[in-house]
This record gives sequence, C-alpha cells and structure tokens, in this order.
Amino acid sequence: TQLASSERAGDHAEMASTLLSPTPSAAATSAATEAVELEALRKVMKPTTLEDEAVIQLVTKHFGSRFPGTITVEKELNSYDDRNYLVQCTVTAHRFVCKIHNGADSRVGKDTFLHAQNAVLLHLNDTQTMQKSSVSVPVPVQAVSGEYIVFIELPPLTQDGSTQAVRHGLRLLEYIEGKLMSEVDRMSILESLGSSLASLDQNLESFDHPGVHRSHLWDLQNFLQLRPFVQYITDKSKAAMVEQVFSLFEKEVLPVLSSLPRGVIQNDCNDHNVIVSESGSQVHAIIDFGDMVHSCRVFDLAICLAYALLDTDASVVESSRKLCLGYCDTIPINGTERAILYTSVMARLCQSVVMSSYSYSKDPGNEYLLVTAEPGWRLLSTMLAMSDEDKKAINGQ
Repeated sequence: TQLASSERAGDHAEMASTLLSPTPSAAATSAATEAVELEALRKVMKPTTLEDEAVIQLVTKHFGSRFPGTITVEKELNSYDDRNYLVQCTVTAHRFVCKIHNGADSRVGKDTFLHAQNAVLLHLNDTQTMQKSSVSVPVPVQAVSGEYIVFIELPPLTQDGSTQAVRHGLRLLEYIEGKLMSEVDRMSILESLGSSLASLDQNLESFDHPGVHRSHLWDLQNFLQLRPFVQYITDKSKAAMVEQVFSLFEKEVLPVLSSLPRGVIQNDCNDHNVIVSESGSQVHAIIDFGDMVHSCRVFDLAICLAYALLDTDASVVESSRKLCLGYCDTIPINGTERAILYTSVMARLCQSVVMSSYSYSKDPGNEYLLVTAEPGWRLLSTMLAMSDEDKKAINGQ
C-alpha cells in the first residue's frame, strides 16, 4: 500500500525537486522535498467516505464498551485531510467526534504524530494543568484495547484501479458543545481569544513529544518551502503578492529565526477551531491539534491574528491591538518577536491561500478548502498596502 501510494504521488515529488529554490545544504533540500511529498500524499491517502452504518460499526467495535446504548451518526464534519463524523450515544445523549486519519500519517513507522495528538490532549486535560488553564480542549476516549488510537484498513480513495487497503488511525474524542467563533461577532471576544491562546501556549511549555519535531509545510519557519505550490495560483497579480511576502520573510524573519523563543504550538487557531460560549461572550475551548508542531512561539499568535482579521469590517490595527493585549497579559512577547509579527501574519495568509489553491486542484469537490481563500486574498492585499505607521502598530511598536 505504501509503495503504491508513493507511486501515485510521484509526480508531486518530481515537481518538488524541480521547483524548490536553492538551499544552503543537502539536508535542507531533503527536508523541503519530504514536506512537499507528504502534503501531496495526504491528499492521495485521504480516507474514503463511509456510510453511517460503517461508522457505527467502527465505533461500536472499538469503543462500544465505554458507553451504554447504541450509536447514531449526526453528520460528517469538515476536514482537510481526514474524515470526522459527529456521533451520539442514544442513552446518555453525549456526543463524540469519530476521527479517521489520513493514510499518510497512519503508515507503520510514520504514525508518531498521531500518538502526539493524543499525548497533548491527555497532558492538557491533566488535573494540575487544567487548574492553570482558562481554555478547554477535547478529551480522547480510550478504546476497548486500552489504547487511545486503533488502526483500521479501508479501501483506497483514489480511482486508479488500486484495490489495496490503506491503514488509517481511528480516534474518538469527546465533543465540546458551544458555538464556533465563525458564528459570532469576533470583535467582542478578541481579548478573550488572545488570553485563551496564551493560556494554552503557557500550558504547552511543559509538553514535548517526538512527534511534534517534524517537517511540516504549515509550520511558518518552513514558509519558503511553499514556492513549489505558487504555480497553482492562476491569477498572476495574486501570485505576485505571495512573492512579495516571500521577500519580506527572507529579509525580516529568516535572520532572527534562531533567536526566537520556541516550544510546542497549536499552529491553527482559526475561527473553525475555536469554541465560544453559547452567549458568544467568551472563548470556551480550542480544538484540532492536527497542525501542532515544535516551532517559534510568536507564530501561534501570528496565525491566530491572521484568521481573526479575516473578512471583518473592523479596523485591522484595532483588532490586532485587542487580541495582542489579551495574549500579552499572560505571555509578554519580546522586541524581536514584535518586529516580525506583521510579516508573520501575512506569511500565514499566504500559506492559507496558496495551499487552498493547491488542495482544491486535487480535491475540487471539497468546498471547505476555499473557506478562507477570498477573504485571505483581500486581507493580504490590505496589509501589503498599509502605511509604515500601521505596520508598526500591528507589531505593537
């Protein structure tokens, strides 16, 4: 299965080798190529869509003894590379997310990151850690086997004639009730969002796992590895904006990368991964650690800013000030971190729009991939046109 999948992704590997910009070492080139190949492989090895009955059978078989009654499937939830199903126990009415991971991350010997996702949730739900936290995270459910992840085999998603089953990780997480941040007025909770993210980052300081030390295209320190994907942007003026941010990143961020405070970061605090109270007045939980990585701490703030500023009529500068105020009350950022915040926010916007263009070209039926695309382009254009005064304001200078 692994060999067949690698062959299906061979054209992407060739593209990576051809288009990756020169790097100072063979090791850097190898890491970049690996990251590009893995991103392509995730699309090829996304789990096939399952009928409700198949989901029920999987949950019942592997987790059934953990709760009474039968299981029903409410709906499939959005996901880039995995399959997420919202299921409910008919007796207790408790809801869970049945998560079937993509085959690329589930391969034998390559599944360390899946174990890291369980490990971080168990760490953050530890009694002592929870006492210091103002934000909740999902609770993983133990399988009948005693493990927090089991591995299953499903038919391949691709229509290339392959009949070999693909290995997928299967996890069950307690569903956190509430509204998505995308459903409420973001301006009213920006300080709460900043404070919640800082609380999470603070509690992540005591966590580490081999699985988070990885080469990942969505890690901002690897931002320049996106160059092979610019070809998927059909609008030349938009591609030029991305190239402009590449240049800024090379000039402002690369020289200071090694001096920035580092640690494990959630790396994807967007408004679909933030749960707010039913009243919409404060952040209740942060979910989805599928992009978690060991990287520069300030990138978590920059990523959160990039998504919080999307598609809003409010002032970008004022919104940034509110969110940063909430974050820095818990974790003050130093002068070097502040100096790169503006460029790092734009770099995340570029990651989002570039990878949306690439992913959609491989999965044109998945409209979720384009959720942030057009607002992202608009915000990127606005930020590139900002005055020096406004740029400094975003950096808190």
